[in-house]
Amino acid sequence: MCDLLHTVTTVLVGGQVTGPGGAPGRRWIGRTYAHLLLPLPYLTDAAVRLLDDAVTAADGWRPADGPAAAARVWRRRTGELRLAVLGRYPLIVTLGVRPGAGAAGRRALRRAADAALAVDGRLVGDTELPHRLASAADRAAAAADLRAELTAARAARTRRTCGACRADSGAAATHCDACGRRFDAADDAARDAAHAAAAERTAVLAAELDRLAADRPMRATGE
Repeated sequence: MCDLLHTVTTVLVGGQVTGPGGAPGRRWIGRTYAHLLLPLPYLTDAAVRLLDDAVTAADGWRPADGPAAAARVWRRRTGELRLAVLGRYPLIVTLGVRPGAGAAGRRALRRAADAALAVDGRLVGDTELPHRLASAADRAAAAADLRAELTAARAARTRRTCGACRADSGAAATHCDACGRRFDAADDAARDAAHAAAAERTAVLAAELDRLAADRPMRATGE
């Protein structure tokens, strides 16, 4: 989190962007940038398509090749627009235009911001950003715990437990893989009850993950 906040600070003042291995990168933010919060868990494919469509709608902008998990770059003949993911759960990004992009860069930034706002995103101010990032970091940690529990709940629906030796076998097994005992009606009932409980827990966990992504933490008065 400290490294992230340091990077954000340098971006906000128009300083050097940290490159691979901590090497200084080129200046690109200048004074033309926007921080956006979107009700998404991370930079999804749908979000990338939304922003691509907005940025490339005019002035000859094209997305650069490469994965878009943590960043996205759009270029035209005389300019560059960059997106950096700052936080997840919910998604927080900074969009910045490199000096030299001119009016076309400002228009592309405005189109991207408008597209984000149209899907219930919101602008985040410089002074608000550190608090938003701290909250997002806590929520991302909570989401990681929920995903681990969700994986376990889903796995529980693929197995059954022997009432005698407590070993696990496949859900459809008729005999215990460990002790060879044939499962009886009571074992089947216990399996079905365990699977029903796991299914219910799966639904609860999935809903909580959705809430972490969709909720906008620390809403300002009047939001």
